[in-house]
Amino acid sequence: MLIIGESMARNKMSLYGYALDTTPNLNRLFKNGDLVFYTDTIAPFAATNPSLSYVLTFASSGAAWQESLHVVDLARLCGYKSYWISNQHDVFVTKIASQRADISLNTAFDLPHKRVHFDEALFTLFDKINSKSSHNFFVFHMLGNHATYKKRYPDKFEKFTAQDVKTKTNSTLDDKKLNTIAQYLNSLLYADENIFKIYQKFKNDDAIIIYLSDHGESVYDESSSVMGHGFASRYTAEIPLLFIATDKFKDSHYKLWKRIQSGKDKPFMSDDLPHLIADILDVKPLEYDASKSPINSNFIKRNRVSAGVLYEKMK
Repeated sequence: MLIIGESMARNKMSLYGYALDTTPNLNRLFKNGDLVFYTDTIAPFAATNPSLSYVLTFASSGAAWQESLHVVDLARLCGYKSYWISNQHDVFVTKIASQRADISLNTAFDLPHKRVHFDEALFTLFDKINSKSSHNFFVFHMLGNHATYKKRYPDKFEKFTAQDVKTKTNSTLDDKKLNTIAQYLNSLLYADENIFKIYQKFKNDDAIIIYLSDHGESVYDESSSVMGHGFASRYTAEIPLLFIATDKFKDSHYKLWKRIQSGKDKPFMSDDLPHLIADILDVKPLEYDASKSPINSNFIKRNRVSAGVLYEKMK
């Protein structure tokens, strides 16, 4: 499974050390040895369309993304039945991706019309599928944590408050901005729940989940006037990259799981994800480059640029 999140900032995840418990399910999976989180991954762009045009193709090898092998096609060439299940109004890049899949479902078209669905609607679509094969490649595209944050989660996930943020982070922001941060944190709590539910659906299978966000999000991190994405910033660049494995996967692919663990602190860019996926599938397509996969012994650190700015200059 590949889960594509939206606007998730890793500096607001308790899994990555944030003061409030925004990712309790992911924390528990990590403590149980079922999850590996990569600590130094950045996105190539700070917006969905340009970022995913590289994240989903081998374009980092040098060719234009339109001319590069797509990860959905890679999976199909390896004998996997492919599924694209989306809660996004697909932009050009993701629309092309969805058309490549054997089965493509979108909440905008395949469920009763609503202006916006919560991400749990993905499970309704998943449950519609009755033709799964022995080898399946699922892509779940979430609406995730995109503004407006309050609209991204049901009321029962209204846990964190402005006072919680102020107390735990010693913030000097005004109450309105603290409330916006609290709403963002609640959207993370809801995303944590949905990622865990996907894991539960496959926990008895030989399966691995890769989760990453298309880009990060700045939620008044740089200053009291900066919020959102679409601009160069360490907060819009830095993203979570997670691997969640079932017991059957860890038992059947012990050496591979150890390799995935070995890459967790390497400086990585998500536009090289297809090379990593190729290593997991144990295939070497023409555009594959072992030096771009952090689980490969030939991995080489590269200059990392996000939204046109050298990442090291953002710090």
